[in-house]
Amino acid sequence: MPAQLTRRPIGPAQRRAPSLLARLARRVELFADQFFWALDYLREVHLSPDLEPLVLEANSFQWRSEEEVRTCQRARLRSVLRHAKANIPAYRIRLRRVDLDSPYWLDQFRQVPPLEKAEIRADLNAFLADRWPEELLTLDHTGGSTGTPLEFYRDKLTIARSAAVRMRHDRWAGRTHGCRLALLWGNERDMRPFRSSALQQRFGRLGGRVLFFNAFGMDKRQIRRFVSASRRFKPQVVLAYANAAARIARYLDSRGEVLLPEGTLRGVITSAETLADPARALIQKTFPARVFDRYGSRECAMISSQCEHGAWHEASDHVYVEIVDEEGLPVGTSEEGEVLITTLSNYAMPLLRYRIGDRMALGARGNCPCGRGLRVLGPVRGRIGEVLRFSNGAEVHSEFFTHLFYGRRDVSEFCVVQKARDLLEIHVRDSGESAERSFTQIRAAICDRVGSEVDCRFVQVDQNSQTSLGKWQFVRSELERSVESHP
Repeated sequence: MPAQLTRRPIGPAQRRAPSLLARLARRVELFADQFFWALDYLREVHLSPDLEPLVLEANSFQWRSEEEVRTCQRARLRSVLRHAKANIPAYRIRLRRVDLDSPYWLDQFRQVPPLEKAEIRADLNAFLADRWPEELLTLDHTGGSTGTPLEFYRDKLTIARSAAVRMRHDRWAGRTHGCRLALLWGNERDMRPFRSSALQQRFGRLGGRVLFFNAFGMDKRQIRRFVSASRRFKPQVVLAYANAAARIARYLDSRGEVLLPEGTLRGVITSAETLADPARALIQKTFPARVFDRYGSRECAMISSQCEHGAWHEASDHVYVEIVDEEGLPVGTSEEGEVLITTLSNYAMPLLRYRIGDRMALGARGNCPCGRGLRVLGPVRGRIGEVLRFSNGAEVHSEFFTHLFYGRRDVSEFCVVQKARDLLEIHVRDSGESAERSFTQIRAAICDRVGSEVDCRFVQVDQNSQTSLGKWQFVRSELERSVESHP
């Protein structure tokens, strides 16, 4: 009978020591981590002297009591109304019946007709404050997630305040200065600082602290690349279009995988479109991390965002949100209605009772378990993204089309309709002869993205289609859909 072999335990001295090259690579990676952390800090705060006090103010504001928040918000609202009534031509007329020294001023303000996008488009300068220094102004524009592009002005202080409010919510999700961020985004202007992040896709953390992927082209190949790059990069927070994150989650779930080991991610921030409950659950299962959804727009910036307990908190120091019924009256707790936004920071061009085109429910009153005094709202309904698929395998997120209409003054409304696998009809309203140049540029951009075999036809219409929620359905497919369990 052969003698039984016994294995001797391997002691520390017998373990294989890492090679010199491996030790050197680890030191370089640690140095890169520290270098890019410092670079992010300098860029976001130290080199922006106006931003640091605003960040501190935003962080302290959230911990005020509900009553203190409400009092401060109404004081800011009254201040911006006084300014608008005195200095902005369009509002001198709209606010003429609002007596801001009356105890009933807020009720009078709620009787002011909602501001429509068409009114701003018709006379942009009428909504701009008199004699506002041009060097402080920035002309910006939306792509129109409701199918209606819009131009507007912001001043530099407003941009800084918007950043401070956004950074406050970033912290709720665990994003602090210098943490590693995986960014799934599509807005060309927002993407410019991250052009170099192709380095991270190849070299992981040595390329910086932001891993960027374009959310507009998340086909199967791109999803696989994102998953592979994320496992090398090991982000601490993911910021993504809701639909893009959901598609990655479906891919991972179909393979029985997770993106990263549990505990690696602090949080997943989703934005830009409605996040359905099943998609949220799948993201939390497969990434795996808590999802922090947020709601905002280009012209209003942050409107509301989710805390760690899942409650939607209004950015009460930045906007005043009204939720009204069909007759324009405030809805009750848990009732759904139309969203009207008044911006509190942009004195250059405030938006008063602005009809943004979304619907929302009013949250229950009372303190959230998180302890923040910011008003609780419900989730937004009506901003639903769609993915169009073409015969050559190209897949394009619906938000891609909205960005094609940025700054197009010759088109007031649009709707992209996929009539066949390689046929797009782009329905436009109020486009004159000058729009032909825009049509040529838009057609070229679409073909560059999805292939020259796709036929793009522009059709003049009197009215675009709406969803059951009352929103313009700016992108839709008329192809029959099958239920898909994976991208």
